[in-house]
Amino acid sequence: MLATRLRARITAWPALAFWLAASAVLGAVACFVPLLETLGYELSLATALLASLGAGHVATTVAPRIRGGKAPPLEPGPAIPALYGRALAAGMSLLAAPLALSLLNAARVPPCNLAEGALFFVLLPVISVAAAAACGLAIGASFRRARSAAAAWFCVWLASLLAAGIEFYATPAVFLYGPFFGWFPGVLYDTLLEVRRGLVTYRVVTLLDVAAILAISAAALDRGALLLKPTLVGSGRKAAIAAAALLLAAIGAHLAGPPLGHAARRCDLERELPTRVSRDGLDLYFPDGIDPEIARESSDDAAFSLAEVEAFFETGERRRISVFFFATAADKGRAMGAARTNVTKPWRGEVYVVVDEVPHEVLRHELAHAVAASFGRGPFALAGDAFGIVPSPGLVEGYAVAAEGPRGELTTHQWAAAMRRLDLLPPLARTMGLDFFDLAASTAYTAAGSFVRWLRAEHGAAALRRIYGGAAFEAATGHDLGALERRWHAFLDTVDLEPRDLAAARMRFDRPSVIGSTCVHEVARLNAAAAELASEGRLDRAIETLETALLRSGDSTLARLDLFAALAASRRRGAVVAMGRELLSSGQLGSAQRDRIAEVLVDLDAEGGRCPAAAERYAALVPGAPSDDLRRRLQVKAHLCRMDAGGAVAPILDALAAEPAAHGSPDALAALRIGELAAGAGDPWLDHLAARQHARLRDREGTIEWLDAAERHGLAATSKEVVFAAGTLRGRALFHLGRLEEARAVFAALSADAALREGQRAHAADWTARCGFASRTRAPVSLDDPANSN
Repeated sequence: MLATRLRARITAWPALAFWLAASAVLGAVACFVPLLETLGYELSLATALLASLGAGHVATTVAPRIRGGKAPPLEPGPAIPALYGRALAAGMSLLAAPLALSLLNAARVPPCNLAEGALFFVLLPVISVAAAAACGLAIGASFRRARSAAAAWFCVWLASLLAAGIEFYATPAVFLYGPFFGWFPGVLYDTLLEVRRGLVTYRVVTLLDVAAILAISAAALDRGALLLKPTLVGSGRKAAIAAAALLLAAIGAHLAGPPLGHAARRCDLERELPTRVSRDGLDLYFPDGIDPEIARESSDDAAFSLAEVEAFFETGERRRISVFFFATAADKGRAMGAARTNVTKPWRGEVYVVVDEVPHEVLRHELAHAVAASFGRGPFALAGDAFGIVPSPGLVEGYAVAAEGPRGELTTHQWAAAMRRLDLLPPLARTMGLDFFDLAASTAYTAAGSFVRWLRAEHGAAALRRIYGGAAFEAATGHDLGALERRWHAFLDTVDLEPRDLAAARMRFDRPSVIGSTCVHEVARLNAAAAELASEGRLDRAIETLETALLRSGDSTLARLDLFAALAASRRRGAVVAMGRELLSSGQLGSAQRDRIAEVLVDLDAEGGRCPAAAERYAALVPGAPSDDLRRRLQVKAHLCRMDAGGAVAPILDALAAEPAAHGSPDALAALRIGELAAGAGDPWLDHLAARQHARLRDREGTIEWLDAAERHGLAATSKEVVFAAGTLRGRALFHLGRLEEARAVFAALSADAALREGQRAHAADWTARCGFASRTRAPVSLDDPANSN
């Protein structure tokens, strides 16, 4: 009987029938789409968008259907609650199919975090439908014709999305909040998505909006005609007072958006970062109390990076760029939404990063985005279709990677060439299109950066600017994308690589994208929770959490490696050895990952006093190590194991371990032991370690003194990796001491050393240019606090 009545009701209510069918289709399709196949944020967002659109449309028909005799009349009693009850019930029915199908799909794809998924479902689609039903009901009661009401509703729904977009466009915020979808984080590559305080408080504000809409509707409703008439608002004193109070409360809640985390304004950022430095086309904002030396170094770094980016693109104009340096990632996340990701809004000329060592790891990349805006197009000043409104992520990120300069001993071209030889290089058609987001970030960024850098070498900076500004590849270069790809591949085939480079590339690039991963957000949440537990010394709980992450990930290799690292940090020798052997025999690891595990096992032997054998095993790992830093670390540990120093090297070995013990020697103790051993040993390896410790403590004079000792004691006879690292340490120490000509000479010698890798020489050449730039432009930095100025 109930099914018959429900079927008759749906048949008599065409709008509801249509949206029920649409929601069922969404639920069915979602069962086979990664990130949508389990109950979580993505499914909740998709459901909120569709269901709110449908719920609002259905709600607009409630009053007209009663007026037209197509629905039962109202019973005696308050009219608006009764009407809203009907609209809300119809709207909530649109959530049944996606929710039910997702729960049934759990038999095929186990849910990642059912409790958090349910909470997202309540906060996004459930409250979105409640808001849409209230808004749709009010609109339906404002028009005599149902079609006019429906058209008005669709305009309101689109206007709400447009308002969220304007908020994103006009403010520093990277997130979007809206009544009919809830929350969009904005940072696509941030895997850590969880229910946040800002979302909860925003949904409280949404419910306040619902109450205000219903109260105003109740005060203005002509019950007989079922129409809202503004002239009736003052006729009922209590209803009018309630409506006014709720309206004012809702307005106040929206005005409190920035402190509640629902909005971000530039003035708020400037108050949080009151120390300002202005130079060379840059306005740099730092936290209050910033060390003047750090502010000066960061300012110099930003000015040099900006000059390098402008030279790469050969821009003819300069627009002022603001850089906001936050003390921590948490501060940045609270202020503008992007905690773990550094971002730029090119159209605003604003960069948002965390204070870091010089040279800043990502600052030049982010400045490249801001500079590219000078030849971008459309409101977002980006490369892409429809005047840049639909961006080309491959071009946007590829230009920044190409301009960011050297990073590591391999160049961008060498990384891309290694991917090509491992059949991991994606086609340009995917890299340049929206499929970019379906690729692992490291793969997509590197491939795009190599192509853009090659494009500049072949066709010049002018062609780059034209392409970014909207010109077709063929118009700018004389070749279509396919022809350019073939020529680029031919170039990559000429790039020299060593076998260890392929191992490093396999370790770096052979991994799934965020979209293709299983329970990526839940695994990221569990990893973050495990890290926090470990920092508190609760290692057993941290390991249990990582075991859960491994289960949620579908037994992924990366999750197994994370658990292995935690076991190693806890020094559970039996468990580490057993899991290490299991991983090594699984056949799922590349050579670099296998060597990493082998190194951990050797560390246990070295710490257990089996140093002679450990020294030989460390040395055996050196040839296949994928990076210069790792080779140097293995060489140093092998050397320490060969020393006859008893237990004195134990804290040093622990500090150098691939996975240092969580309760091992503090850095200060390791530094003390290094100094004690080095003081009377006359050993260049120990001298180098002591220099590194002083560099970490920003003691530049001490760094140089220990490097001088290393040279006296035979630094040249250690290894080329140690010699290169020592040269880099010396040059950087001299640079920060203001001895720029000496620093420039050191880096120039390194950049001309044919024995070094191409990436190392490029890195030294970049520092050489940095020294020259500083000698021409460095000046005392004036720290300005706008809050204290007139």
